[in-house]
Amino acid sequence: MCPTKITVKKRYLSLVRNYLVTSLGRDLLLNTLFALLIIAVILLMGRLAFPTQFTELALWYRKFAVGLVFISLGFMASYYVSFWILQNVRRIVAPAVASLVGALSPFGISFILTGKLELSQLTNQLSAALAGVGILFTATISSLVKKKLEDEE
Repeated sequence: MCPTKITVKKRYLSLVRNYLVTSLGRDLLLNTLFALLIIAVILLMGRLAFPTQFTELALWYRKFAVGLVFISLGFMASYYVSFWILQNVRRIVAPAVASLVGALSPFGISFILTGKLELSQLTNQLSAALAGVGILFTATISSLVKKKLEDEE
């Protein structure tokens, strides 16, 4: 027997995110620590095998290790951002689509009336559309943060 109706509450995605972040965080931490351990072994071997060039080797692997840590942190941050976008997709997509339609509609109207696509102002129109999306995205985030703060009071 299959369920006929499934209801998903607002907290569902945050619960899924929090559940999955435990294993993801653990795996990221272990992989990062293992990679840093490998770097330490390589530096030890480099110190023994190439003592005159060790400074160059150490400088390169220091940058590599910092990048490795930042990649792990960036992956975790992108994980949270993607879940936030998934939770608020309606509030984000609607302003973006509206601004793109507003910016690109002159091209559509021009094409319908004349049969020609005037691309002379394409760069300006696309810049306006992207600026509009950025402004609306910022306004959307601001309203969501304001609503969240008001809900907590």
